[in-house]
Amino acid sequence: MGYWDTPPMDRKQARLFSPTLDSAIPPDHPVRLFDEILSKLDWAPWEARYPHTVGRPPIPPQVMAAVILYGMSVGIRSSRRLEEACLVRLDFMWLASGRDIDHSTLCAFRKAFGQELKDTFRQIGRVAINLGLMRLNRLGLDGTRERANSSRHATATAKTLAERVAALDEQIEAMFAAAEAEERQDQDLFGDSTPHKLPPELAELKRRQERLQKALDKARALDAKRGVQAEGAGPADSQGQEPKPADAPGEGQAQAEGKGKDKDKKKPRPAKVPVADPDAAVMPNKEGGYAPNYTPSAAVDDERGYIADADVDDRPTEGQATVATVDRIEERFGQKPQEVVADGAYADGQELAGLEARGIQPYVPVTTAEGDGKDNPAVRPDPTQPVPPEAWDRLPRSSKGKRRPTLDRSAFIYDEAHDCFYCPTGRKLERKDSQNSPRADGGVVRVDRYQCQGCEGCPLGADCRQGHSPRCVQVDEYEPVRRRVSAATKSTAGQEAYKRRCWICETPFAFIKAWIGLRQFLLRGLEKVKIEWLWTCTAYNLRKLVADVQRMRVKFAAMLV
Repeated sequence: MGYWDTPPMDRKQARLFSPTLDSAIPPDHPVRLFDEILSKLDWAPWEARYPHTVGRPPIPPQVMAAVILYGMSVGIRSSRRLEEACLVRLDFMWLASGRDIDHSTLCAFRKAFGQELKDTFRQIGRVAINLGLMRLNRLGLDGTRERANSSRHATATAKTLAERVAALDEQIEAMFAAAEAEERQDQDLFGDSTPHKLPPELAELKRRQERLQKALDKARALDAKRGVQAEGAGPADSQGQEPKPADAPGEGQAQAEGKGKDKDKKKPRPAKVPVADPDAAVMPNKEGGYAPNYTPSAAVDDERGYIADADVDDRPTEGQATVATVDRIEERFGQKPQEVVADGAYADGQELAGLEARGIQPYVPVTTAEGDGKDNPAVRPDPTQPVPPEAWDRLPRSSKGKRRPTLDRSAFIYDEAHDCFYCPTGRKLERKDSQNSPRADGGVVRVDRYQCQGCEGCPLGADCRQGHSPRCVQVDEYEPVRRRVSAATKSTAGQEAYKRRCWICETPFAFIKAWIGLRQFLLRGLEKVKIEWLWTCTAYNLRKLVADVQRMRVKFAAMLV
């Protein structure tokens, strides 16, 4: 027996713990500073939501929010795990002052205070600004993809959803008829009675009917956008089949130039919509395949990596809300950023023009009509002079949407002074006309067409044109903005700023996914998912603020010695 370690105490032996719960938490434990920061915030908007009537006194909203935010900061998101932590973990017991908070209470609280949470997010940002931890001089914008709370196989087309809704309507009508017959029998026996709620099974069917109808409406809207006829929506879905993306990139959009008619073009496939969460969109996953997803985004400050704005989109592209993001930041904090860095997903011309109009310099890798200019012999000092014949084989070519490869648009160089393009042989393409083209967000953009007048007898004519029509080049009205942004991004200052993009933008997402554990949302519906994402970003900022304040206190204490 002497070989084995002796336990410090017997399980059945009486033992005295610390006299107070407070003494069980070390003085330098982060939960203390976490609670200290939250106690300095204004919780009046939260408290005003309570009815203040007779009944059991509610738990203060500061305590409820503290448990949720602190739980996320240590990697606990589930309301059931938070309930367990309040029972067994000393830091949670200290934070909640020994309260046993039910998981259903935590879940309902998390969904009910979206507007008030925005104000708390702003207050935490204000504290960071006052401490010099967030300056809003330069912002990094980025988005990611998170799984929705819906199975990747539980998707259906409009045809299948219509069949399910019709079958469910018949079932509900039959149950209503049976309930009315039973109610008439009760009236004959007991007389008139006070109306009561729907039976649980019938109420559940009504909720399911609403979800299916919502999914059906979205599927029909997507089919109308794709041009799918309602009568021929396609075969019924088979469970377990890999769903296709709801909005494949480029689908339904005309090519910018030279796109011939494809006689063998397939009919557009009907869209598939997640049944459990119709607000989500079926998108490709980074790990492969397709699944219902959302696109959360964040605007991150360059100084210390605090999140200045957080939002969620149900579209696969996050770059069409850049202006709305900086406007929210200016409204929230009273100042706008001077610079914005982002990847190529934010190269939308309309958004870049909006940033310029607000005096904000974007650093975004933009593809202009001339391309990036690398290894492109068409980019030459004098575009009126032809490209040497020995370099013709290296001219950029494109076969997308065409019967055979032809010269790409980047082989034509724009002359801003004369508002024209020059082809590789030095011939001029002058502006012919303009027309409005639809945008993916429902707006329109002006597209200018430039047409060559000297295609006949051109030695590159066979490589330039598909038929006998003169070659045209199309650019939209935001091409000058793209050229300015491209030049700024390629400058020395732009390159230095863009080097920090990876650290600025990727660090919060890496922490949120790896430490907080957010790889799939718990809530359903776009509005609830936005609230969940804001809780997550608020917890991220609060954890950073706790660490920075602890670091500053240690530094100041060392200076006083």
